[in-house]
Amino acid sequence: MSRMRRRLGLATKQLLAIVVATASVGVLSVAPAYAVTNYVQGFETQVTGWSWGLIGQGSGDWYTDRCDLALTGCGGVIMTHQSAGYTALYTTIHLSTMIRGTCYVDYRARIWTGLAPVTASIEVLTPSGNFVTWNDVDLWGANWQIVGTQFSQTVARDVKIRMMLYGSSDPRVGSIGFDFDDLRLRCRAG
Repeated sequence: MSRMRRRLGLATKQLLAIVVATASVGVLSVAPAYAVTNYVQGFETQVTGWSWGLIGQGSGDWYTDRCDLALTGCGGVIMTHQSAGYTALYTTIHLSTMIRGTCYVDYRARIWTGLAPVTASIEVLTPSGNFVTWNDVDLWGANWQIVGTQFSQTVARDVKIRMMLYGSSDPRVGSIGFDFDDLRLRCRAG
């Protein structure tokens, strides 16, 4: 009889361990595995939560009334810079929890001023400023090009999305700039 009690006690402990482990996973996974983040910014209105960054001689213009400039709608952003430094526009976006998720972030850009190529950058950073991913794309003319990158996503977190224009330390380059529109951030499980 004591052998049966020990086996029953062991089985009860194992069952309890399984229940606790399953409940812990349920608590840690506050969003379902198929959770989605889908953020779109067409720059049609100037919304709060966006900030400019600048080192050196540069400028930024968030326009909402130039249908002849924007890729879609009547809003977009023009960044310019002269000499070393950068001009940036950024915001913070909250991402959902996922199991083996992938996020894609991109925008469309084209040269505004300067000789080709003008380099447009997309950066994804943690709130503390560490890089998650980034990508630089050389813009070659008046045609809209995709500036994008991807990264893995698992735990819920905030990320800073930053569009950047880096100036040149070569004084012969002069002022450079690009026009951009239609920022998208899409995260999918899988």
